[in-house]
Amino acid sequence: MIPWHFQNCVHGIVLNKMKKLILKLYYSQTTLGVVAIFVGMIISQYYRPWSFSQQILDFGLASSAPGFFAILATYTIGKRFQNDDPEATLNFVYALYILQEVLSINTNIGTFDVLDLVYYTLGYFFIKHFLIKTQKICHPLQKY
Repeated sequence: MIPWHFQNCVHGIVLNKMKKLILKLYYSQTTLGVVAIFVGMIISQYYRPWSFSQQILDFGLASSAPGFFAILATYTIGKRFQNDDPEATLNFVYALYILQEVLSINTNIGTFDVLDLVYYTLGYFFIKHFLIKTQKICHPLQKY
């Protein structure tokens, strides 16, 4: 048991460490979003032309993997502006990407590709499992 006159000091130290951990997680997710943008750009600008010229069978990685990184980047950067409910933010971002892909069937904005839907869904479950659930485990008392 901690003596009463040390409790406020210990409580302040614990809160300070929790604030640092929350800020670290906050900035690490933003960094993850920026890295995801660059990885998606590298795949689409360098790996895609190279793999197509070499006729490499990569199961759609060259053509659809930027979608995985796009949903990851959009969520992590968009979460900075709407931090109340991360699952609602994720669902909104996912719905926008799926809507964009489905609308490309009847419009000339892009081409419909089932692999894009697969990579968007993989990105959705990656974010839900590794970013949102780990944040809830690390900060169980924070409102989500």
